[in-house]
Amino acid sequence: FTGSTYNYYAIDELRVSDVVRYIKDFTPPTVAYTKGLPLGTFLINNTVEAFNQHNIFAGEGLEIVPFVPEGGNDEHTTFLLDCDNEIVDSSQNAIAITTATGTPTYEASVNNFGEAMCYKNGSLGFGNAKAFNFEGDFTIDFWAKASSLEDCNGDIYFSDGSGTYGFAFGGGMLDISIPADDGTFVPVEVEADTYNHYAIERYNNNMTFFLNGTPQETLVSTSVLAYTSINF
Repeated sequence: FTGSTYNYYAIDELRVSDVVRYIKDFTPPTVAYTKGLPLGTFLINNTVEAFNQHNIFAGEGLEIVPFVPEGGNDEHTTFLLDCDNEIVDSSQNAIAITTATGTPTYEASVNNFGEAMCYKNGSLGFGNAKAFNFEGDFTIDFWAKASSLEDCNGDIYFSDGSGTYGFAFGGGMLDISIPADDGTFVPVEVEADTYNHYAIERYNNNMTFFLNGTPQETLVSTSVLAYTSINF
């Protein structure tokens, strides 16, 4: 992403997953992605607690049920840029920044949910071949917003060492260049000064692009997408 202010694209909750998150029309997430509570967590008398010996001897009349929150940052999350306190990978992989130019920034004044969104004056790269090696199903989803679509210029792309593939914003359009067997996705218009949710996923060799929870186009994708890094 280019530009030193929010006048250009800002992103929030960029997540890469090694599973399918969405099958058909869906309502985009309404809360920031968080880590789920550990196994053994229960709702005890409507209070979230770990089940332990104290609970056993606390007396009769306890209502105890398993508690599984919708966290969104789980064991299938291979990368998560949430921008809440700093620009780091919040997934279990904690992928380190490998390349950086300019000044990565997060800002609460234009947050979607959570604490902030991030924009950058320069570029940023996170490297991890295992996390970005898509042999089967996967999902990539994120929120983005821009105050000026004509002037925006930004990319979210994956690299395999010889080429780059991903999402390119410019001139009010989003272009998707992730390879498919039967062509490329048609560029789509995006709305100015509005949070939009973008998702692309592959399920049983069918790769679908979603805009705000609505499927836009589906292409056939059977190749291993062996990327080594994600860059902005």
